[in-house]
Amino acid sequence: MTKLDSVSLLERNVIDLYIADSDKPTPLVLYIHGGGFKGGDKKTISQGALKSYAARGVSMAAINYLTKDDPPIMMSYGRVNEPITAETSVSDIVHHPLFGVKLQEEMEKLGLECLVVYRDAKTRKSVQHGAPEQRPLNSVEFVIKQFEKAR
Repeated sequence: MTKLDSVSLLERNVIDLYIADSDKPTPLVLYIHGGGFKGGDKKTISQGALKSYAARGVSMAAINYLTKDDPPIMMSYGRVNEPITAETSVSDIVHHPLFGVKLQEEMEKLGLECLVVYRDAKTRKSVQHGAPEQRPLNSVEFVIKQFEKAR
């Protein structure tokens, strides 16, 4: 097994890849640590699990996610925020704005800013979750706003 070094300007914005020895592509298991958005680290990945998966030709990746100590985020979805039903495709579920809405709820509990933008089910226009009457910020405006706050 080969570990690819993580490189990032931000400590929490990294991914560690553990590639199983193989001359062809391997399956990948993604490890996301616990911690309820309050703490934790990808370094808690089990060395035993890494070895066991590698022995079976399976690669692993470990990531960190945002916690209370991280900067604000913006999530923008091109998809319409329609209800998920039994007919909803897996692709639509994985990329559904509901993920951003739930993340926003958790971040608000921690007092962190999280902006979620998606297409409205009725108008098909981009709206900001929780403030549909406001013109939603685009990603450039959001980043500039954060830089201005930091000055």
